[in-house]
Amino acid sequence: MKRCILFLLGLVSAVPAMADVIYRWHTVLESPELPGFDAVLRITDDAYRRGNASIDYDGCGGMPCAAPLADAGIVYMGFSFALGSDGHKPPLSSGVYDRFDLQFDRLGGVAGRISYNSTAVELSMSGNALWTVDLVRGDPYIGTPCGGPTFCSGTTGYFLAESLPVPEPQTVWLMLGGLAVLSMMRRGAFIPAFRRATGHGLSATGSRQFLQEQSPVPA
Repeated sequence: MKRCILFLLGLVSAVPAMADVIYRWHTVLESPELPGFDAVLRITDDAYRRGNASIDYDGCGGMPCAAPLADAGIVYMGFSFALGSDGHKPPLSSGVYDRFDLQFDRLGGVAGRISYNSTAVELSMSGNALWTVDLVRGDPYIGTPCGGPTFCSGTTGYFLAESLPVPEPQTVWLMLGGLAVLSMMRRGAFIPAFRRATGHGLSATGSRQFLQEQSPVPA
């Protein structure tokens, strides 16, 4: 048991602290308008642990402006498909709007809504277990169905985390404490210590006398 505890301590100390959780898009039904659609969402470890991340920010109508200092927990959003790609780090320092409302489960899934307009590219997608790309359009796609005023949509899929954070340090130490108690009990060190602390220690003679006193008297 001691070796097991030492092994766990070494394992925990060797695991690097995770800064971000990365969610990858998995297509379920491809749309002819968005062939080869792919996406990635990166959030902070803190946002994952609290179970949500959100931001609702209106930009400056295409003019550069000072972005608010907000720790929304959203590090990066990016997508790509046959006509090109786009990457975005909220909140917008220029653009029209930036809205994320996300909930994370402990199995690696994510639900909610993502929508932003950087003036060059506009994206809107939402879902629970299954997401739908509601709108993609922008200047890079002018001359195509996604170039505006029309837009592309229709692809469905889901986000799934590549890996999840290790347990919080408090949880790890509780686990190690439980293993230590089990180790003491196996070696018989815990019960005598408990008896000394509570004053319930009995000698072998005292134990036999106590049992005899508690036995029913034969009729």
